Amino acid sequence: KDWRLYIACGLFFALGGLRLQEALPEKSPDHISHLNNQGIVTIFGVVWDEPDVHETYTSVRVKVDEAIWLGKQQSREGLVLVRLPANTDAQYGDRLLVTGQLFPPPELDTFSYQEKLAREGVFSVMQRQTFQKLDEHQGRWWKEDLLDLRDRTRGFIEEALPEPQASLLSGILLGDDSRLSEEVRDAFNTTGTS
Repeated sequence: KDWRLYIACGLFFALGGLRLQEALPEKSPDHISHLNNQGIVTIFGVVWDEPDVHETYTSVRVKVDEAIWLGKQQSREGLVLVRLPANTDAQYGDRLLVTGQLFPPPELDTFSYQEKLAREGVFSVMQRQTFQKLDEHQGRWWKEDLLDLRDRTRGFIEEALPEPQASLLSGILLGDDSRLSEEVRDAFNTTGTS
């Protein structure tokens, strides 16, 4: 019976290695990261995850399928982290057209932001110059339903509990720590709980 476990573990390890190799941008000549630092690019793609809303901007991960570079429209693939204005109404599944410059993710003093994004399959970031929403509901229907359920659950928690308990419970149950106050974040960081 033990040999089955070893074979299964070896198989999962091999499949994980293959998946990692396929995710690397050097593997595909059509990967969007090959246009980093190449001037103005227009990308077409779908918002592939829930937007990360901040006070001054909103970050979205866009799964690119086409790009226009040097006046030529071409098929491209990969994820781009795009920074949009704070009041943007971009949701999972929205198809966007975004124009701007692509850059590799920056290295920060405190941690490697580039490595963090690379683990998520993001090798390019874009500071948008212009953007336009082309269509809606272009993502996976089941993921859209799950994100809707998550929003409704978050609303129920916020109605049932006062702050900061509601934000803490949302962070624990839903993985959404975006609404935690700075005081609670500082307390977690001070105690090493974060």
